[in-house]
Amino acid sequence: VMAELFGKADGICGGRGGTMHLYDRSVGLFGTNGIVAAGIGHAAGIGMSARQQGRDDIGVAFFGDGAANHGGFYEALNFAAVQRAPAVFISENNLYATATPLKSVTLNPEIASKAASYGMPGVAVDGNDVFAVWLAMKEATERARAGKGPTLIEAKTYRTVGHHEGDPVIGTYRTQEELDAWIKRDPIDMFRRKLIEDYGIADAEALAAIEARIETVVEQALTFARNSPEPDPATVRLHVFADPINPPAALQPRAVGETRMQGWLEAVRDGLAEEMRANPAILYFGEGTGERGGSFAHTKNLWQEFGAERMVDTPISEQGFTAAAVGASATGARTVSD
Repeated sequence: VMAELFGKADGICGGRGGTMHLYDRSVGLFGTNGIVAAGIGHAAGIGMSARQQGRDDIGVAFFGDGAANHGGFYEALNFAAVQRAPAVFISENNLYATATPLKSVTLNPEIASKAASYGMPGVAVDGNDVFAVWLAMKEATERARAGKGPTLIEAKTYRTVGHHEGDPVIGTYRTQEELDAWIKRDPIDMFRRKLIEDYGIADAEALAAIEARIETVVEQALTFARNSPEPDPATVRLHVFADPINPPAALQPRAVGETRMQGWLEAVRDGLAEEMRANPAILYFGEGTGERGGSFAHTKNLWQEFGAERMVDTPISEQGFTAAAVGASATGARTVSD
């Protein structure tokens, strides 16, 4: 990860992702996103994909308070809720979207309460309290895995540094008094005090040893990143398209049988049916393409054969369900977004 942040060849994305677009399938990281709110729909699709394939994985999305005023947030939450997607949506509310106070851009700054609009639980927690966040997440993940649908968690926290390099910490949109009050509530310091003073399950020496090990890991990561080579410019076109573009199954020779002339709409419908019979993980998202069969009958009878969980009738929210299709496809449930 550190090498990726440095844009180096040994990074998890070969230096292509940098600080904004990190991806590591081996640990379940299916892409941070430079587009505000874009990853929320991905999490919905990841959860639906896992359910379709019989896994107990869930989709989890992290986003800031600024994303809670974005259309992608509303579309994704509504779609996830109505599909009972096994997902958890976590808003890290640090009170400012870049430099814009949340309270100045919405008449309802309580992000967790927005969940009620979609019929899902919304939970507000102290985002600086490690135990409170852990308990909220535990309940939300158990709920998702039990088939009860998604949860929105609002973790109320604070950013004690600037939004970017050169952003003044105080004097423009924040005061020294506000900053000092939040610094006193540093989550690591609070966690340390609880472990030692409240619960008595650790002592200062043991925690200091843990921190020393972490410092060593970080230093080793920095050294690795600094010594990693720069990416080779000749590889710039790699990983733009899938390699191979078609999955092996698509290249297998088909059984020769009777042929007949069809219009293209019929051919689309029959081709979809053939693929969905061969691969039970394929999903289809579209507006009016389920029971109705599509405006041009291009999905006629597919809902009756494959059911509502695979032939998913969507709301008119193309950003939301297309993002979900991306998440589902990335995790093994190839999805048509109509």
